[in-house]
Amino acid sequence: MDFCVNRFVIVCFGIFLNPIQADSQSGMFDLSFGTGGTVYTDCSAADDFASAVKIQSDGKILVAGFSQLPTGDFELVRYNSDGTPDATFGSDGLIIADAGSNYDECRAMELQDDGKIVLAGNWFNGTDYDVVVMRLNADGSLDNSFDVDGMVKIPVGGRSEIAYAAVVQADGRIVISGESYVADESDFFLARVHTDGSLDLAFDSDGIVLTSVLPSGEAANSVAIQSDDKIVVAGYCIAETGSWYDFALIRYNSDGSLDNSFDGDGIVVTTVDDYYDMGTSLLIQNDGKLVVSGSSSAEETDFDFAVVRYNSDGSLDNTFGVGGKVKTDIENSDDFATCSALQDDDKIVVAGYSDKGFNNDFVIVRYNNDGSLDNTFGVEGIVNNSIGTSIWSDEYATDVALQTDGKIVLTGYMRFVPDDQFLTVRYNDTGFIDLSFVDVEMNAPSISPNPSSSIVNVEWKGQKNFHLAIYNSIGDLVFEQSTDQQVEVSLPESGVYLAKIRTGESVITRKIVIQ
Repeated sequence: MDFCVNRFVIVCFGIFLNPIQADSQSGMFDLSFGTGGTVYTDCSAADDFASAVKIQSDGKILVAGFSQLPTGDFELVRYNSDGTPDATFGSDGLIIADAGSNYDECRAMELQDDGKIVLAGNWFNGTDYDVVVMRLNADGSLDNSFDVDGMVKIPVGGRSEIAYAAVVQADGRIVISGESYVADESDFFLARVHTDGSLDLAFDSDGIVLTSVLPSGEAANSVAIQSDDKIVVAGYCIAETGSWYDFALIRYNSDGSLDNSFDGDGIVVTTVDDYYDMGTSLLIQNDGKLVVSGSSSAEETDFDFAVVRYNSDGSLDNTFGVGGKVKTDIENSDDFATCSALQDDDKIVVAGYSDKGFNNDFVIVRYNNDGSLDNTFGVEGIVNNSIGTSIWSDEYATDVALQTDGKIVLTGYMRFVPDDQFLTVRYNDTGFIDLSFVDVEMNAPSISPNPSSSIVNVEWKGQKNFHLAIYNSIGDLVFEQSTDQQVEVSLPESGVYLAKIRTGESVITRKIVIQ
């Protein structure tokens, strides 16, 4: 199958970190990261959507995504471990890459063992969409050893292809998954390229595999490689009733053929609930079991997190949840799981966002190995954060990564005016705030004396009628008062407290230490 290449252009913009703006009652941020645990990045003059996050071996954090129309470009930001932009990468930590003259979307990112960065997505060729794979050196420069110009485009004649995920095999070959569609029909899309960017012709003879689960439509949202080199993809397919969707899981042999040892034909379709089941993320446990997370609904509203675990042969794992399935309702709202990660202790971290009707919030749920909620995390296993300055703020979580110290990095984007921005948040391994850091800002609330023996004064010069709420280290509210200019607070016992100070739609958090 033919494929084409095009030019690669780097354009650099500054990175802006907004002041701390966080609502941390039910789940709290790592304040040693960015400003109050959060980093906002305005990459371009258009809307910017973060889609993937990875942690380098040196602790630096990479976030990839794309800008919105009219042009649309790949975007990649690297942060130091404290959330500040890495000035050694691109221009002030940011690289913008043009895959062509038309609209481009970066939807996936992987890191090679040699530190090179693989980005996968799609571009509009003027007629339809093709998959594009880019590779950068560790410093963000174009890797000219990857198909000469650092970029490979993979078309399928007469169809559009969207890449949703990518993974690097142990031998360095890159596997991309997504969907290929024409008219009202879509299929699982899978492609594999060599380390030099050429299509792997040993993979189904042309480097590309299209799989139809059922006649109507499906998409592969996530891909992973087993220790035996078999390839597993997860996503969704049209339900056999022809109405909505079911989870779909497919396992291929290393040559791209279906693995018939997996449920007889290589394909497993799972109904979680009656209306709408969409698998979005796949994990492979150390014991070979497969975990697919996503969203499920019994009707047109009230979507919940859904997690299904399979044995290595494709059968449902009855030791997980009820019959291998778990559903989690976050807050009587529509809850959409978009990403997941597996801890070293086999606890499962599933993240996404909760749609409350008037705004969307970041959500993380942590499950024990048996599918029960991990009550040592957040509030009964759930962290539910409103991050923006307004109750109308919209936050969409798209990917999650785990640091070696157990901290959780969640990325996505926030609706801003005049344009959307990357949003990255870091949490402690318990889901609560890390009070080892506090920033100092001009014209911001002051707390004195701090540390104190028991009584502190909270003042916000230039602001009137602010609301003060103080929480202890486990998130319990211990003091609350609306006040004018200044308030004296007596705290019950020694320890570290978090003050949340709100005026209008702005919220600032501060640490209080009682000795």
